[in-house]
Amino acid sequence: MEVLEITLEEYGNITDNRTNVFCQSNFLRHNLYKADTVRCFLGHDKKNRLALAVGESEWEWNAPFSAPFSTIAELQTYIKIDYYYEFIKKINEIAKANAIQRISVMLPPDIYGMAQNAKTENALLGNGYQLEYQELNYSFNLHEVEPNNYEKMIHRNARKNLNIAIKKGLSLKKCTSEDDKRLAYQVIKANRSNKGYYLAMSEEEVLSTSHIVKNDFFLVELNGNAIASAVVFHAANNIVQVIYWGDLPSVGEFKPINFLAFELIKYYKAKGISHIDIGPSSLKGEPNMGLCGFKESIGCEVTSKHRFKIELKK
Repeated sequence: MEVLEITLEEYGNITDNRTNVFCQSNFLRHNLYKADTVRCFLGHDKKNRLALAVGESEWEWNAPFSAPFSTIAELQTYIKIDYYYEFIKKINEIAKANAIQRISVMLPPDIYGMAQNAKTENALLGNGYQLEYQELNYSFNLHEVEPNNYEKMIHRNARKNLNIAIKKGLSLKKCTSEDDKRLAYQVIKANRSNKGYYLAMSEEEVLSTSHIVKNDFFLVELNGNAIASAVVFHAANNIVQVIYWGDLPSVGEFKPINFLAFELIKYYKAKGISHIDIGPSSLKGEPNMGLCGFKESIGCEVTSKHRFKIELKK
């Protein structure tokens, strides 16, 4: 197999209907300013086999450079493991030839492709990469969760909190105007500020990204006032990802996140979505114990997101 460097446009023509939204060319192009350049590689013999895009910054390649995760795009229905080994080996060789000293790869959780992840991880390790850390990633498996059995699946305390929220008369509103979308972001910003958490994307970055990625914004309202919200991107076929969610600091007694989780399950189950990716509850491998416990209590499954790296000799 030969590995060639191709343009971002060529990469998009080959991969955009075969990979998750974070690896598609319009998303990469939208975030070009976050890397010195984007470099795209195609592995092929008689057919196109695999492709990868990386962000280059000085002496380092990162996949992703501005997204929750990245992946090697499979360009045929079946890709043998030896193609992965050869592709990664040649990526390393190209990197060395370009004086790159380090490559980092963050893979998606298994809900985006268990077999693809298994082959990629094995080939990375076999080509000298090391596991840098493991994130704990949470999601709702809508194959298993039904609205009418949800209360039976969650922990006792979560069931109690959901019933409190329902009795308080909370309601879910899908945002249709930009003003409502901005309000959704401001609720999340207030939540993060109160907890001392970092918001990776500004309001304008979220809104501009929403112009190129299919999305849903939601408000949880009490007596017509927004008290919680969620920003959701359609990340892959039948998978949505909660980019942000949160409630206002003063409304904990109404248990709006318990309510929001249940409403999102109902909404996306009706849309035929298979998984709601809630995202990680760890930072560089260190778990947020309280957040992990909360997500497990409301019925989330936990899987791994693995970050690999290789230090290349000069």
